[in-house]
Amino acid sequence: MAFRSSRLKGESGVRWRRLLNGVALLGGLVWGILPAWGNEMLSVPPGIVHCVRALYDRFRQAGGGELAFSESPSGAAAQQMASGARFDLLIFTEPKWPKWLLERGLLEKTTVFARGCLVLWWPQPEAPSLDLLRRGTVAVPDPEITGYGMLAKAYLDREGLWQQGLASRRILVLSSGPQTVTAVESGTVQSALMSLTLVRKLSGGFSLVPGASIDQVVGVAPGAGPEARRFAEFLCSENARALLEQGGFVMPQAPEERP
Repeated sequence: MAFRSSRLKGESGVRWRRLLNGVALLGGLVWGILPAWGNEMLSVPPGIVHCVRALYDRFRQAGGGELAFSESPSGAAAQQMASGARFDLLIFTEPKWPKWLLERGLLEKTTVFARGCLVLWWPQPEAPSLDLLRRGTVAVPDPEITGYGMLAKAYLDREGLWQQGLASRRILVLSSGPQTVTAVESGTVQSALMSLTLVRKLSGGFSLVPGASIDQVVGVAPGAGPEARRFAEFLCSENARALLEQGGFVMPQAPEERP
């Protein structure tokens, strides 16, 4: 089965994806430059923002101060920061982009606070077979700017399905995890590859993708405010562990800091 406009192909498709990513970059840049009413700025990928907000609520209940949220995929947030957007704290769903910022002196330190898992999800109650990836249509977050898109592409590449899926127009690449949910719910595709964290707030069935997990990283910017630093410490504390596990994350034996 193929859907009519699974992915814009060739140079036209590349231009459209760059345009959409450019819009996201510009929007985040403008938001990051604004003072946000004096609050310290936190960047969070859209696919895990609901879990991070639950953690933030717990942080506030424990006496933590206010942070202003900005939602951007990991790669888009990194590019926004490199272009001058102001963030005190950034949460990433993969380790490549925070390392990129760290090497350029745009982050003071990064810490792995959890690992995220990739799943195949669809709206039917039973768990989907991974064989669906060989014969059905699937939405995938953009591997250029999202952690779970990177995971999805790596898995599909190992199975010999990525190029095949693009060529047969059975793979739909979208900017974020929530957009893949919309594509499934609208009937555009049958299933989506996404984070277990995002699936936890959905109905339907899912199957874990074997060997597909990835570091979740928090990065502190030079000159970050005190509440941003406190929230970064909170994410790596025992007080956050239960909420992270409920959100579908796997906890590392100990947070891994990279100065």
